[in-house]
Amino acid sequence: MTQRSPKTQFGPLPGPSPMMRVRNLSKARAKILEFLSQGTCTVASLATKTGQHENTIREHLDALVEDDLAIRYQSIEHSRGRPAWFYRAVNETDRPVFNEYSGLASALAGSIARTSSHPIEDAIEAGISWAKVLVTESRKNSKGEDEKAKNAITSRRNVISLFKNLGFAPKHNPDLSKIKLTRCPLLDAARQYPDIICSVHLGIVRGALAEFGAAPAAVLKAELEPFALKGACLVRM
Repeated sequence: MTQRSPKTQFGPLPGPSPMMRVRNLSKARAKILEFLSQGTCTVASLATKTGQHENTIREHLDALVEDDLAIRYQSIEHSRGRPAWFYRAVNETDRPVFNEYSGLASALAGSIARTSSHPIEDAIEAGISWAKVLVTESRKNSKGEDEKAKNAITSRRNVISLFKNLGFAPKHNPDLSKIKLTRCPLLDAARQYPDIICSVHLGIVRGALAEFGAAPAAVLKAELEPFALKGACLVRM
């Protein structure tokens, strides 16, 4: 992992507050989110409920997904034709828990930095172990919505989806080989202990890739460059 001393103008923004995102919604978008909070919906069902055109509904849904207020997934049932897309509101079990433990993360990172003979390696291993828990919990909450890994692209897509649910607001290039993490729920801790916190995040990337079926060589090649860009950290998969 390439280390970079944190600079104010480099790196991601803090994780946004869910309440602030909800308050900033338009009336039309808030109404759609209200329907999603009541149960899973399709574009067609929302169009019927709201009286809006399906293309308008899609625009609102894309924005809600982008703001991490809704989740989009395909039906896993086997049927002819293209599987249907479903939407539901993000619930509390989907919310990133990092913000609540930022102080604890700083304390643990400080302890590793002081006591470990190989702090970066230990932090990566911690992230790998954490990834196993995160993927397991993600599968429980999504009821098997993540795609079965058939190739490198699918594995990367699942990792991006995991990081999106964790609040990192990832942005990726077409082949998903480069991902910008534009938010960081542990930004304060990462600026204080970049070697440790960012190595944990690298471990999550590698651990998640492994859990989602990526080849061992691809797992080891995954890298994270902290504070690499203005507004983002950079992951290469």
